[in-house]
Amino acid sequence: MRKFLSRMPNMNLCDGFIIQAKKVWNWLKTSIQTGIVISEESITDFVLLELQSRHPHEIITQKYTKRQESQTGADWEWWLTSGNKWLGLRIQAKKIDSKNLKYPELDKVNQYGRQVDLLIKNALQSQPNRIPLYIFYNYWDTNNYILKYWNCGTYPQDVEMLGCGLVDTFRVKNVLNTGSKLLKDIAPSMYPWSCLVCCLGYSRNKDDLPNRAFDFIIGAFKVEMSREEFITEEAPSYVYKIMEGNILTEEEWRKIGVNRITIIREKRRE
Repeated sequence: MRKFLSRMPNMNLCDGFIIQAKKVWNWLKTSIQTGIVISEESITDFVLLELQSRHPHEIITQKYTKRQESQTGADWEWWLTSGNKWLGLRIQAKKIDSKNLKYPELDKVNQYGRQVDLLIKNALQSQPNRIPLYIFYNYWDTNNYILKYWNCGTYPQDVEMLGCGLVDTFRVKNVLNTGSKLLKDIAPSMYPWSCLVCCLGYSRNKDDLPNRAFDFIIGAFKVEMSREEFITEEAPSYVYKIMEGNILTEEEWRKIGVNRITIIREKRRE
């Protein structure tokens, strides 16, 4: 294991994401065993609570206290920074049906349209642009589904790291267009969500979280995006407001169009 760990850019933050993914895997496993259903919303809240508790100087989250139907297709916005650079992400989270090995809410439609289309459209039309991504909350009986692909090149295969699995939204849209919501069609494109903060394999910007995460996304998912359109030197004003400890107003939340905002600040190494 040491030969893998020695390549980590920020062990503390990286470990935190891996530990949390494994917790989600085991929460869902326990949910199946006990019959106590845990909702997608609850998982997200507990994930955020634990990450911020574990990394109080690196992660800060603010949540809108009222539920709003998403016009953006996202329920979560991330801003990654190492100080003077920023990368914005729009995230939609989905929980697996562990018994049927599918994501029943993946094709969700509301009054504004199909969720996956809204996610792509609004992320790419925002200023600055955000990258749209899906996070899948997973657990499955490994006797019922054997993982055929392990995409992470930094860590050896550990299926529990896919408790929080990351997939490019364009790949999700392609799967949905075939009429499928099945794990077997999503899993080949899935990476541990920790790759966003751990991965060095696609980037030369090893001390810069926004550029490193951007390089991982375009390299792993093979999407064509211009760095200049996504990496910015200035985040939206509400990001700085959150960092200063101020609470966003209801009007601000409605304009932003998500229910949670997470800021991840990786300290630059000397």
